[in-house]
Amino acid sequence: MLILAPKTTPYSVEVEKSVLTISKDESEVTVTSDGGEVRCSGGISGQTKAAHIILNRNPGLPVYRAGFNQTISELKGQGEINASWSPVARSFEEHVIAFSPASMDVNRFAVGLGSLDLESIAGYLGAPEFEYGELDDYVIGDGPGVNYTLRLRIDRGLERHDSDETRLRVI
Repeated sequence: MLILAPKTTPYSVEVEKSVLTISKDESEVTVTSDGGEVRCSGGISGQTKAAHIILNRNPGLPVYRAGFNQTISELKGQGEINASWSPVARSFEEHVIAFSPASMDVNRFAVGLGSLDLESIAGYLGAPEFEYGELDDYVIGDGPGVNYTLRLRIDRGLERHDSDETRLRVI
């Protein structure tokens, strides 16, 4: 049985390191946190093809150890890069999903009064509608059980890149 309930109080986010730096390019991004929101602002210089600010959410799933990346800002070439992010907090009623692992098939759970597919479950939790078979990554809600990393990545072309990162703590 799986019980899903929304968070009832606002999130707070702590940033481990306040500056992300790529020294050979003299690129620097300042990371601040206030009121449950993370803000990134800085300048990208040097010989770069693109710069990205990437948020990685890693819930520690054994089948996908790398976590899930979300690009929250992208800049082609040089210039100013800015981004903001706040943890996802959904508004939904409490849901209880009960299933027997032995009765699961590829895309279905057996739920109390009948069958329900994964798209329907995601829909009940606020996910946008997807075409059949095209269910994409979707964050039901952020929280303390997930490891968060914010990364500045500078792409140089030919699959070369440099990066710097900091950990975020959602509480």
